Amino acid sequence: MLLGVIKFIRDVIRSHRAPSEPKTVDAMLDISPPPIQFSANVISPETLTCKSIMDSIENAPLLQQPDVAKHYIGLKISWEGYLVGASRTERGLVRLTIQPKDITVGSIILFDVDPSRYPGIGLLKQGDTIRVEGTIAAIHDVFIELDNARIISPSESGT
Repeated sequence: MLLGVIKFIRDVIRSHRAPSEPKTVDAMLDISPPPIQFSANVISPETLTCKSIMDSIENAPLLQQPDVAKHYIGLKISWEGYLVGASRTERGLVRLTIQPKDITVGSIILFDVDPSRYPGIGLLKQGDTIRVEGTIAAIHDVFIELDNARIISPSESGT
């Protein structure tokens, strides 16, 4: 009798199991997206830094980095940095390259300005501090390109 009860229980358990499915390549490799992590610190445009942008892109999985970078396109920024280079464009603008103050190595901010709006632009030297306001237009590896950029003098920025 006991043997009959055990067989009955075994048959009931077997009938309630889900049919086994063949494992897919993803299941065998256990490829799954990383869990979403929510941060208690919400970044506002006022506290958005070049470093925070570059860190968030760098810390994302490799194939997700371009998508993370796209989320920053169109944001308005106001950053300070050190002049690294300046050159004239074919359109008569001046392309400035600055290294952001919040990153010691590795990131560059590029933007164009109309030299007629900045008569003293020709006097800038490498290493001069510049505050720029603009809109993030593109992010490529270590470069952040700005649109609608304007140079803010120290007296205007309060520094």
